[in-house]
Amino acid sequence: MKKALLLLSAASLFACVQQAEITSPPVNVVQTAGFASDDLRGFDAVEIRSFLQDDPEKSAAEVSGAQCTLQGSGFNAQFVTPSIVSVPNFGKASRNVSVNCTLNDKSVNQIVEINNLSAAKRVQATSSAGAGFGIVGVIVASAVATTQAGDQPGDLYGYTDIGITFGKE
Repeated sequence: MKKALLLLSAASLFACVQQAEITSPPVNVVQTAGFASDDLRGFDAVEIRSFLQDDPEKSAAEVSGAQCTLQGSGFNAQFVTPSIVSVPNFGKASRNVSVNCTLNDKSVNQIVEINNLSAAKRVQATSSAGAGFGIVGVIVASAVATTQAGDQPGDLYGYTDIGITFGKE
């Protein structure tokens, strides 16, 4: 449930901010030692953007030009934000990745967890349905969403779009 709410929060961040156009072609990862090609189910396009939030009272603003490295188990990629990175999908066997970005004199390292995308969609659909019935609907929908957030056969796993936020330091 907690992961599903984080996914919805990340989606909200992307929806509320004016987005810069991505003009470069998707970046492919470089395979390194330990790449589990037997488990590979394909590649997913993941949007990675960078934001600057100097004042916690104000919304973050998207900034372009952060130099980044995405590092996973058996692969890595280097890119400049905003970018689309073609990330390997190993299904439920996928592992967390780290994204390290530098912008001017600031650096951010963020661990990005693999997500059950199917469960997140189930939770979002249930929460949206409950919102139409007021506070009681939201409470009931939250209870139902909790039971739907777990893994189910056939679920799809992957990474959601990634937002790297540089704060005031």
